[in-house]
Amino acid sequence: MKMEGSDFNDAEARMAADLSDLDDSMRTCLFCFEDAIRDVANSFDVLFNEYGGHLGVSWEVRQEILIGKSLLEWRGVSPERRDKIRDIAKFAEKMPSDAYACAGINDFSHPAWEGIQQLAREFVAMPRTLPPETRDS
Repeated sequence: MKMEGSDFNDAEARMAADLSDLDDSMRTCLFCFEDAIRDVANSFDVLFNEYGGHLGVSWEVRQEILIGKSLLEWRGVSPERRDKIRDIAKFAEKMPSDAYACAGINDFSHPAWEGIQQLAREFVAMPRTLPPETRDS
């Protein structure tokens, strides 16, 4: 229903609400991704304990890193950070399965985790700026 004297109709209102819901979901994805990346950038011993010290921690961490793939088309991440997220997600996708074989802390001794850790440290060091199209004018 279009309100009299308004160019804003129900379809536009639903679309705006859907975009708001999408942005909320994407912010949650970004939070989970960044949280995992900050943990990876630190000590693997600390990371292992932060995630509960169970056998599947490496698999769980890799899954949280792969959440980054969903951020690649979102306008809420700057192009520079998006490029780094892409690098990290691609690296995680290509990790051999024995790097996340549910062997507990021993999984993190696989050389692939050193590569992820380096990329994570680079990501954490990046400035947290919004892309130009999302900044307030």
